[in-house]
Amino acid sequence: MARVVQESLAAWDVRDHIEYLASRDTDVALRFIDAVEAGYRQIGDNPDTGFLWGFESERLRDVRAIFVPNFPNHVIYFRKRDSEVRVLRVLHASRDITREFRE
Repeated sequence: MARVVQESLAAWDVRDHIEYLASRDTDVALRFIDAVEAGYRQIGDNPDTGFLWGFESERLRDVRAIFVPNFPNHVIYFRKRDSEVRVLRVLHASRDITREFRE
C-alpha cells in the first residue's frame, strides 16, 4: 500500500466541497467525507487505478484521476511517486480542469 499525501490545494478543494454540501444537506456532506476517504484508500491500495487524465503539458502527463466513489461529478487527481501517491486536486467535473492546473 502506498502512502497517500494530500497536497494543500486538494485539502482546500475538499474543504470547499464539504462546506458547499453541508450548507444544503449535512448528511450528504458527511457521505462526501467518507467517499473521499474511500477514494484515497483506493488509490493508496492501487496507485495504477483510474485513468491518465491526458493533459498535454509534459509536466502533467502522469496525472491520473478517479471519480469520488458515489459522487460521479467529483474527481480526485493524483500522481504516483515511488512509494507514495500525491493527491493534487479534488475538483467538480464542471470545472475547467486545464485552467485549474495552470501554474
